[in-house]
Amino acid sequence: MNGKRRLPALVAGAALLLGACYEYVPVEPATPTAGTIVRADVTGDAAARLTGILGPGVLSVHGMVLRQEDAAVEILVDNYATRLQGELAAQNEPVLLAYPEISTLGIKTLAKKRSAIFGAALAAGAALTAVVFTDLGRHLTNEPNDTTPTQEFRSGFRIPIGLRIPLSIR
Repeated sequence: MNGKRRLPALVAGAALLLGACYEYVPVEPATPTAGTIVRADVTGDAAARLTGILGPGVLSVHGMVLRQEDAAVEILVDNYATRLQGELAAQNEPVLLAYPEISTLGIKTLAKKRSAIFGAALAAGAALTAVVFTDLGRHLTNEPNDTTPTQEFRSGFRIPIGLRIPLSIR
C-alpha cells in the first residue's frame, strides 16, 4: 500500500482512538481507587466551601482520585462545572470532599456502544473518501480503470459501488 492510500486509514485510526466516547457510571463514594478518573456532583454545602478554591456556584468537579480516607475522597481537579459559566479548566487543584458533600460520584468508562457506532461511521467515511480520491486520481492522471466504466471527466466520475458524483470542474 503506498503512502497516498495509507493516509485515510491512518487518519481514521487516529480519529477513532482520540474520539472514543466516554460516560460516567455512578458508584458509591468509597469505591474509586487512586488514579481513577471521576466526576463528583457536589451538594450546596460543598459548593459553598469550594467557592474559595474554585469560585462560586460549583456543580461538579472532574479529575483523578488521589486518595481515599475513611469519610472523604481527595480529587485532583482538572475541570469543573458551575451554574453560570459551564465547564471551566482548573489548574490541577487538589480538593478533599467528604462523602456527605457528594450527591453523585461517577467513574469514567468507555461507552462501548457509542464508540462502536462512532467507529463504524468513521470507517465508512474513510472508506468512501479513499474510493472517491482513488477514482479521482485515476481521472486526473489518465490511468486506465478496468473495474468501472467511466465517463468524461467534465461530466463526473463513477465510484466502483455504482454511485455517480457530478463535478463542475472544467
